[in-house]
Amino acid sequence: LNPSWNYSWGAGLLPEQPREIEFIPMTWAGKRSIDVFEKYVNEEIRPNVENGSIKRLLGFNEPNSPNQANMSVKEALERWSILESLGIPLCSPSPGGQNAESWMEEFMHEVKVRGLRLDYIGVHWYGGVSFEGFKNKIESSYNKYGKRPLIITEFASADWDAEEKGVNNRSPEKVLAFMKEALPWLERTEWIYGYAWFPFLIEDLRGTSSALFDMNANLTPLGMFYKSVTPDNPNGDQSITNDL
Repeated sequence: LNPSWNYSWGAGLLPEQPREIEFIPMTWAGKRSIDVFEKYVNEEIRPNVENGSIKRLLGFNEPNSPNQANMSVKEALERWSILESLGIPLCSPSPGGQNAESWMEEFMHEVKVRGLRLDYIGVHWYGGVSFEGFKNKIESSYNKYGKRPLIITEFASADWDAEEKGVNNRSPEKVLAFMKEALPWLERTEWIYGYAWFPFLIEDLRGTSSALFDMNANLTPLGMFYKSVTPDNPNGDQSITNDL
């Protein structure tokens, strides 16, 4: 895919991590006690900050969701000073799904009241295939939370009601058309620090049309277009179609 950065839901650096690609760890968190969380940060992240391998950090993943980080705003705030002590740029938690807006509004209010350091806003988006709807959501997040740079750590088009093969209402053609508008805009928007398409497996009924790889690990047409978009070529290869 020729990425310029990558991340995982953890902090560990794999031996295969390319040196020329920036790895950004995430404090996925969950119900760790403060002491355990601090130990995790000091042992898993701080050494790589001090040796220069890690230059910035992503906050908690969908803390408003019981099957993700599952943290109250209070619990997230209690741990934020530990992250600030690393001395590197920090990205906010990225809520998702139900109650995402209310969780983030409360968190950002407390960030402002307490004078906490927060350098980027993390965003998730799993909408339809409307570029205007996506653009409006991203611009709203930017304007609402102090016009900080955004990192879109997960986005894709998904049909969450798809329960039978062949009935996903986001066709590959529509998803590719959406991506052909969205990625050039993201590349040209100076306050978008980074973005990462969510790599649904092609056999996943809900996100099959958003898959970047086929069953044989070859790039789908969508993956080919994603790879073709670079800072030097923000439009990508607009000639790519699903007829390949």
